Amino acid sequence: MKILIVSLITLSRPVLAYCSVQLFFQRNWFFAWLLFLFCVLTDVVDGVLARYWKVITEFGAKIDLLCDILIFWIFIPGVYLYSQKYSPWSQQWLTPQTLAVLILLLAIILTAIIIGTVIGKNFLRWYTKKGNFWFGVIPVALIGLWLAVNVAWWAAAISLIYGLFACWLNWKKILKFV
Repeated sequence: MKILIVSLITLSRPVLAYCSVQLFFQRNWFFAWLLFLFCVLTDVVDGVLARYWKVITEFGAKIDLLCDILIFWIFIPGVYLYSQKYSPWSQQWLTPQTLAVLILLLAIILTAIIIGTVIGKNFLRWYTKKGNFWFGVIPVALIGLWLAVNVAWWAAAISLIYGLFACWLNWKKILKFV
């Protein structure tokens, strides 16, 4: 039963992320932010419960990582699409075509660096071990802060306190990524 509870908490993360994105498209900032908080809270709670109840499995760890990747791929495109709907600057300067060209150029440059240099090979090793944390967690955390700022100063304060608390709970894990 304990493993089922932990698994349901983990699997709720992408659903909460999707609902949060839907709410910020409606500019329902408070509930979008609240669902975002629940979403990122599940990432802490499932791990703490799995360790506490000693129900850690290899499959569970893979599902947890998959849910982390999914929320990144829900929130990041969600923010881009939101900007295309509501931001005149983004509509003018960051069109889908421009974004596609920028991503393609970046992919070509990174591929050339990774294939052609020792620095690139070291970067690839670093990224597979630690970079995913920095390129995934930090953008999602910034989205949460953006949502909170749209709610009120106290929501931003709560978000920052939550972020510090989550770092404190996971300080050993975070040190592996530094």
